[in-house]
Amino acid sequence: MNKELFFTWKNMYSLKIHEIDEQHKVLVKFINDLYVSVSKKQDTEKSREIITKMSEYALFHFATEEAYFKKVNYDKSEEHILQHQSFIKKVSEFKEISDKNHPLTFRLVQYLKIWLTDHILIEDKKYVALFKAMNIN
Repeated sequence: MNKELFFTWKNMYSLKIHEIDEQHKVLVKFINDLYVSVSKKQDTEKSREIITKMSEYALFHFATEEAYFKKVNYDKSEEHILQHQSFIKKVSEFKEISDKNHPLTFRLVQYLKIWLTDHILIEDKKYVALFKAMNIN
């Protein structure tokens, strides 16, 4: 384990659904990259670039989950999708602040870590049994 990482992937985050776990790991990497950028006080453009790429990847990841929701007729999909939309809105607000040449702060990095951790451990865990029953591994 790299002790310098802000957000370390742990087995407890694994849903045992390979595609989704791998996508979550990419999101964790983006959060760590943003942490490094913010902590080293790199130029605002670098942090903005990371948050933009992370936002785009989050949309890709959410689309993956949501496609599975349709496939398995997940009964909690509407509330889950609302959480995805809320996340994108919040990240967009942070990006707008950055676009006005205000540096991104640890507040954003902390928000991202807490949101993703809670989302995986609480919300994503709710669909695991259904996905497994439908042979989505």
